[in-house]
Amino acid sequence: QIGFRLSIKCLDLQLELEVEPFFAVMALYDIRERKKISENFHFDLNSTAISKMLDVHGKEQSMPSLSRTAVFSITYPHPDIFVVVKLEKVLQRDISDCAEPYMKENDSQKNRERVKQAAQQACERLGKYRMPFAWTAIQIQDIVNNSQTSTVHDVRRETIAKAEEARVAAKVAAEKRTEDSRSTGLLFAPGKAGTLLSEGVDSIATSLTGFKPVTLTVNSFFKQEGDKLENEDLYRFLAELKRPASLVRRLKCIPGTLKLDISCPSDRLINSLTPSLLPVKPYPESHVRPIREVLEFPSKEVFIPFASYRNFLYVCPQHVNFANRAGSSRNIAVKIQLMEGEEESAAMKCIFGKSSAAKFAKEAWTAVTYHNKTPDFYEEVKIDLPVEVKDNHHLLFSFFHISCSKPKANETGPVEPVLLGCTWLPLLSKEGTLHEGEFTFPVTIDKPPQAYSAISPEL
Repeated sequence: QIGFRLSIKCLDLQLELEVEPFFAVMALYDIRERKKISENFHFDLNSTAISKMLDVHGKEQSMPSLSRTAVFSITYPHPDIFVVVKLEKVLQRDISDCAEPYMKENDSQKNRERVKQAAQQACERLGKYRMPFAWTAIQIQDIVNNSQTSTVHDVRRETIAKAEEARVAAKVAAEKRTEDSRSTGLLFAPGKAGTLLSEGVDSIATSLTGFKPVTLTVNSFFKQEGDKLENEDLYRFLAELKRPASLVRRLKCIPGTLKLDISCPSDRLINSLTPSLLPVKPYPESHVRPIREVLEFPSKEVFIPFASYRNFLYVCPQHVNFANRAGSSRNIAVKIQLMEGEEESAAMKCIFGKSSAAKFAKEAWTAVTYHNKTPDFYEEVKIDLPVEVKDNHHLLFSFFHISCSKPKANETGPVEPVLLGCTWLPLLSKEGTLHEGEFTFPVTIDKPPQAYSAISPEL
């Protein structure tokens, strides 16, 4: 089974106010199978001046984390696959409050300076933490259609127009079928099952083979709803995006520009990295932004021989409930670590970094939903597991309250998170196999007991 490949180069990302850094994550979603079919690709297009707003936190930047070009694999292509791009920003407060200045028309210079000053303060105090902000999506079918017609499109506007035309055509066709059924006495004429699906798959597969490069421009984003962060919410939105007139009426749009170069990559990429961040020859320039190959999560099994070694673990926190906890159990962030012991120094530097970050880190943090004691999460933490996994290896989840209130007169520097509790999961089961699947654990506010990594937190 040989899949198809799609190269996406991120050229430009601009919002109405260029006053703060934004961070993007791109992935492929299959709404027919209701599955995420690729790992995340993190990138940002912040200018040097904007990036310096986070200098106080002293972040290391590795060359792989500066990549702006991703190569995706699609083994089972069909029209119901979407490229989804999510935007995050530095944590401030409620999503609606943060998005409002970006949705105002004819915004004044005074208001721009006010937003910039607030963003600067947030970067200094909360630059380590992020919050959801907006998202957009492009259907694979639109990419193929645009490659056959022209180069630059406002994908959303064109898709909405097509959807309205299709709605009117469908209404006319339905009325005609009703008239025909009345005249013939038939309510339904059965056809060959699977014909439409087969034609759609064959058509998209043919189009993805060597299609002409295209530059696509999306001119707006959907504001992220704080209570709609689960994948199931995204699948519903993507299904509606095929008939976007109704979706646009329900969701608020944030003006902005995302410009992408999309092409069918050659078999011989230059300066590319595998999903393990290993360079692939030819790799002549070690100081240029590399191309990142993004690992596929096939919607169905793929029977191919293993030609390389990798040992990844993907950890996806989904939900936490602190509703019954007294005190400041809100603005919750989860810190994820892979530990090889119980001491704080036992955290392993094996978590893949995001954009403009170190190659590997000892910890990963989820985005924060403002004033929510029962937040949902969408984070995907990619971990490079050691060759030999031992009994003391475990995942440690620490829960923190992140204060977003204005600093007092004598408070300076980054905000100190307040620990709310923790839980953990041994990597190995009692049978010696790797733990996989969905797990639900209680969160303890007490310090874990000695040798806790070998026991279940439920005991």
